[in-house]
Amino acid sequence: MKSPGGAQVQHNRTIGNAWRDEVAARVVRNKNVAGVRTEVRVDTPGGPRFVDIEVTLRDGRVVHLETKAGNATRDAMQLAKDRWIEQNLGIRTAEVRQPRR
Repeated sequence: MKSPGGAQVQHNRTIGNAWRDEVAARVVRNKNVAGVRTEVRVDTPGGPRFVDIEVTLRDGRVVHLETKAGNATRDAMQLAKDRWIEQNLGIRTAEVRQPRR
């Protein structure tokens, strides 16, 4: 039997994934963007980090986007992995928050 909390988690995940997909669709239309990938695995000493959106710019730079909907936040482990990625791979992570509707 599913718990009531499980249904809410799934609902939140659905909303978050829709926001991620909306952001990726907008980013890919930017003339300075060479490529966009979603749910990209990056291995770190703290375990894998699944990046919501990886953007490759035409000049070769790579940026990670972490999309957040509702009251979602990055937890301490995500932040630690993002710091490691920036310090060791030179890839910054920017948070893209869904506007309140």
